[in-house]
Amino acid sequence: MDRTTGWCIVGFFLFLILFSASVGQDYEQAEQSGYYYGTEKWMWPVPDCRDISSPFGKRSSPTAGASSDHKGIDIPCPESTNVVATRDGTVTVAQESASEGNWIAIEHDKHYTSYYMHNSQLLVSVGDKVTKGQVIALSGNTGVSTGPHCHFAILKDGNYVDPQKYVKKDEKIQYTTMATTGLRAEMVAYAKKFLGNPYVYGGTSLTQGTDCSGFTMRIYEHFDITIPRTAEQQYNAATKISKKDLMPGDLLFYKDSNGNIGHVTMYIGDNQVIHASNSKTGIIISGIGYRKPCGYGRFIEASYSEEDLRYMAAVISAEAIENEQGQIAVGYCVMNRLQSKSFPDSVKGVVVQSGQFNSPWRSYLNKPKKSALKVARKVLEGAAVNPIGDRCFFISASYAKQKGIEKKGINVGDNIFYDKCIW
Repeated sequence: MDRTTGWCIVGFFLFLILFSASVGQDYEQAEQSGYYYGTEKWMWPVPDCRDISSPFGKRSSPTAGASSDHKGIDIPCPESTNVVATRDGTVTVAQESASEGNWIAIEHDKHYTSYYMHNSQLLVSVGDKVTKGQVIALSGNTGVSTGPHCHFAILKDGNYVDPQKYVKKDEKIQYTTMATTGLRAEMVAYAKKFLGNPYVYGGTSLTQGTDCSGFTMRIYEHFDITIPRTAEQQYNAATKISKKDLMPGDLLFYKDSNGNIGHVTMYIGDNQVIHASNSKTGIIISGIGYRKPCGYGRFIEASYSEEDLRYMAAVISAEAIENEQGQIAVGYCVMNRLQSKSFPDSVKGVVVQSGQFNSPWRSYLNKPKKSALKVARKVLEGAAVNPIGDRCFFISASYAKQKGIEKKGINVGDNIFYDKCIW
């Protein structure tokens, strides 16, 4: 081997060493910025509560049995506050223990597992696949605890790390678990006011005691919708729908031991139902799979036209090819334009406006994607979460990166959404 060849080999290995160091540095910087591999962002686990009562690390033990080496962060919040999955993953633990109370572990990949402790109710089971932002539990004060809160921890490669390096309590995207406007959202919010109130067989009082069908009847009655008294009568009168078409406010029905319709719950979104359960628990929230329903029913009439649905589904099909959250974001961009004086006042008018949507949405007008059609219904019904606020503009994430403006908007799915057109 001549000298030139030897120096080439040495140079090649030096390049590999420098490249590896650069990649490692970028990885660490990505983690410090609250991103995993610089792409998938972690979500704050309690969207409605942002304070931290006890940070990660050494501390004075707040009560007997509590650790002085705090492995996570404590987020104080009222009982029954929604606790969400911070990233996609698989539930590996969903159980009760003397110290952790009702707790959940979610494995995200070979590196990371997240923990959620001291809950009042668990809404998922071991083996469940969960998505980022999905409600997995209701906060509580179970186990060794000094008050209602969520203990949140992250395990990285077998070691606990400071969650504040991954989740950002001050992030601008404020996720919620249901739509903030619309009849369906209002029904869910009203129903939740009566959580914990008593169950009384034959009762119809939301405050003094009600049974399951009395509960759903009174909730609907508050919004001037008349439905029958008993669970069986409600089942017979409702328009039958499939599970995949469920939206907040729809009803789920269950058979009793005799094979008759004996129980009814109301869907509230995020794979949860609210119901007057029994004399021990009263009115509670349960995971949709706590029992196997025998049918699904709807009493709420659609507030949109078939034309609205077709055009909304067409533009979602063309502009959002990624996950459901990204499709919802495009749908709400259309809805935001309806509220703006700068755009037409109909779904069709917004979609067909010249120069606004460049993708071939017309090809989907008569045959939209099934997923887009489902999302379009949710958005038009006000039954989906609005992840973009009042933003009316978006471009693809790749194009935004080319222009150097990706950090000036909100990234949802494959698109970035802006207050105004800046490109």
